[in-house]
Amino acid sequence: MPDNITIKLAGLEDLENRIDHLSAKLSVALDRKETKMSIGEILIARARATIKQGGNPLWTPIKQRTIDERWNLEQKKKPARRVNKLGIVSNAPLQRSGVGINSLNYALTGDGIILKAVKYMGYQQTGTKPFTIKPKNKKALLIPGIGFRKWANHPGIPARPFFIVTDEDIADIRDIVIDDITSQA
Repeated sequence: MPDNITIKLAGLEDLENRIDHLSAKLSVALDRKETKMSIGEILIARARATIKQGGNPLWTPIKQRTIDERWNLEQKKKPARRVNKLGIVSNAPLQRSGVGINSLNYALTGDGIILKAVKYMGYQQTGTKPFTIKPKNKKALLIPGIGFRKWANHPGIPARPFFIVTDEDIADIRDIVIDDITSQA
């Protein structure tokens, strides 16, 4: 009895050629700048929508103590210098100043798309472990409502992922790629 059994199917050369042709078109579509830009716009739009709706699923709300501290700090500022002109402090994570959401962008590379944002948004995306805060240029930290301390233990930041891809995004990206493939001559 033979160790291997080989089965040859005749007439598959045409199918193989079609698959190779589609594969080449797919590679061209994914390398096109316009296709990558369209995909980048979808991903950034999803990130902004996720932040505006408070997460997907909803993020843990900001602690009341943090809101109170921010409110006290805002009230001490002159109205023109406040993050929110009325001095209102929101419980909407990542929406307080608008800097983070407005920094969301993408860059095209030779082999893909890089999603970009201001540095602290990376900590929001993945969260942080608890850490110790020490003064850089002074002998002590001034902690609002507490006073001066040589160091402070921060409990860490919960992850608030905003760079996510939903099934709807995947369908939109698939449609973009298919449109690009079918538009190629």
